[in-house]
Amino acid sequence: LGGGPVRAAELAFRAVAAAVRAGVPVDLEFPPVEVFSLPSLGVVVGPGLTWSPLPEVDLGGHTLQVDVWAGGGVPAELPVEPSPDLRRWRDALRAAWNLLTRDHPALAAEVAQVVSVVTPMPSSPSGTSSATLADAFGCVFLSPTPDAETLAVTLAHEAQHSKLAALMDLFPLVRPDVDALFYAPWREDPRPAAGLLHGTYAHLGVAGFWRDRPGEAAQVEYARWRSAALITAEALLAGGVLTPTGTWFVREAADVLRAWCAEPLPPA
Repeated sequence: LGGGPVRAAELAFRAVAAAVRAGVPVDLEFPPVEVFSLPSLGVVVGPGLTWSPLPEVDLGGHTLQVDVWAGGGVPAELPVEPSPDLRRWRDALRAAWNLLTRDHPALAAEVAQVVSVVTPMPSSPSGTSSATLADAFGCVFLSPTPDAETLAVTLAHEAQHSKLAALMDLFPLVRPDVDALFYAPWREDPRPAAGLLHGTYAHLGVAGFWRDRPGEAAQVEYARWRSAALITAEALLAGGVLTPTGTWFVREAADVLRAWCAEPLPPA
C-alpha cells in the first residue's frame, strides 16, 4: 500500500494472495504490468507470470520475510536497497533475535507478533535508519546496523510504532481539529501531535529496552530516553490535542516514565 491510495485494478493482486493462502481457486484478470507483488507470497514477472517467493530468515520459532517491494508502492522519500546482501541480513537478524529471546523474552514475543517482513534500506551516513508505515502493518524498513544490540533496540522501537498504528486505527487518540507543532528531543523538525505521540510511545519502548540492559552505556541511554519521552508525554497532556482516550493512554505512559525517572542511576 505504501501510504497511498490503492488503484482498483491492484486489488486483484491482494485477492490472489488471499486466495492462495486460503486454498480457494479464482479466475482474475491482472492489470497489464511487467512486475507485481502478491502480498506475503512473492513477486511475479510477466508476461510468462514467473513467480519468485520472498526470501525468508528463519529465526527459530519466528520467520521473517525480506521484501524489496519490487512491485512498487513505497513512498518516494523512503529509500529501499534493491539488491540486499541476504546472507548479511540473515546473520544480523539472527544475532539480534538471539539477544532479544535471551535477554528480553517479553519484547521478543511482541516483535514476533507485529513484525513479519523486513525491507532493507541503504546504509545511512547519519547512523541507523528505520521506518514503519501504518499502511503496511508488519513491515519494518531497516538500514544496516553496526551490531546486534543496535538492531535489537531498533526492532523494539519499530514494534512500538506498529502497535500504536494498530491502536490508532481502532481508537482516535489525537483530536483531528488541531494543527499544533511540538518540539521532539529526537528530531530536528517540529512534530505534529500524532507524530509526537508516535515518537513518545516508540521511545518509551527504547527506554524500557535499555532499562533491562547491563552496563554504563545502557544506563546512559536509559537516562536519556526516559527523560526525553517524559518531556513529550507531558507536552501532549498539556497541549489540549488529545481525545479523552488519548489522554488516558498518554497519562498511563507518563506514569510509567515518571516512575522510571525516579529510579536512581550512578552520577556518571
